[in-house]
Amino acid sequence: MLFDINHIDGNYKTPYTLFKKHFQIQSLKEIHNQKFQSTKTKGLDRISGRQFSRQAVPQIRVIKKKCLNGTYKFSPYLELLSTKGRDKLPRVLSIPTIRDRIVLHALKEMLFDIFPQCKPRRLANTYIHDINKFISEKTPDEVSIFRADIKVFYDSIDRNILFKILKSKIKSRRILTLIKRAIEMPTVPQNYHRKDINKYVNNKGIPQGLSISNVLASIYLYELDNEMEKVDGVNVYSRYVDDILIFTDKEDIDEIEKIFRNKIKSLNLTINEEKSYQTSGDKDFEYLGYRFELPKITVRTSTIEKYIHSIAAKFSNYIHNREKKLSTLKKRNRGLKPNQLVEKLKEIFIEELNEKITGAINEKENMDWIFYFNTINDK
Repeated sequence: MLFDINHIDGNYKTPYTLFKKHFQIQSLKEIHNQKFQSTKTKGLDRISGRQFSRQAVPQIRVIKKKCLNGTYKFSPYLELLSTKGRDKLPRVLSIPTIRDRIVLHALKEMLFDIFPQCKPRRLANTYIHDINKFISEKTPDEVSIFRADIKVFYDSIDRNILFKILKSKIKSRRILTLIKRAIEMPTVPQNYHRKDINKYVNNKGIPQGLSISNVLASIYLYELDNEMEKVDGVNVYSRYVDDILIFTDKEDIDEIEKIFRNKIKSLNLTINEEKSYQTSGDKDFEYLGYRFELPKITVRTSTIEKYIHSIAAKFSNYIHNREKKLSTLKKRNRGLKPNQLVEKLKEIFIEELNEKITGAINEKENMDWIFYFNTINDK
């Protein structure tokens, strides 16, 4: 077995009892109320969170009934193209309807319970802390590194291998069928015609943008991570999604690269050769937004430029949309005078700007730029 059966509240839970737990009406209501009640993001049906909320109770009853009896069907996902730069191809994101998002979120929580080792417990910058701890004990020329990138990772995931892994823990056909329907549902443009649905069917990979996308990807690569961390000669193994760094001694680097490549090949994945290479600590390298110029650790130049641009965009948005924001604020605060509305808008802007600069703190973690890059040493 790849994973231990999970014990929750001291009780033995089978995957099917976990399935029933997460698809109870109260659990689905909580997902709707906490996650999607006010969302403005719309799927193919063009229904927002507020619009869905008007019929949420009967819809949730139907969701529970159909998921538990095995008849639930997803709607096609709405295509959203996400650009990462002028010279890069856009990434296709899949936007589900609100109804489907509730189901997918419940599936995600269920998968975390069944595969607890695949639940994310670390922020990306904790990988940098691990790397920093290792290299601080070495001189730069003692450090050998293999940098690897998995080519079009999500689109390349072999569904047969994925479901073989899932079946090692999940025996319920209803659960597996629901997951299968979720990842097989096509992603289509807004103006597509139903008769053309087969044009958008993809027989490989998992859609990006779904609640279950990351956990399924993590389940797919769990054994790879587990095995690579145990390989003799691997000092630090760090994988964040499809971006991998392996630190080793010089005499081991070739053999460890060979082992890694063979394991990637066994998963029917391909290494992006343009982004994969051997290097050493006395040469500069970048990872997760950081730039390593050992012994100096700093922030990648393009990351700094992107951050400055995002701050400038905050000011631009405030200046160009000031009147519209004042109008909205007036509707919500009818007792305030014009000068009071202006002051309140300024307060909101400054609060949002400070949050952008210093980072937001929620009950679980501190987020944003300054906290993320707290490992730099070129202050």
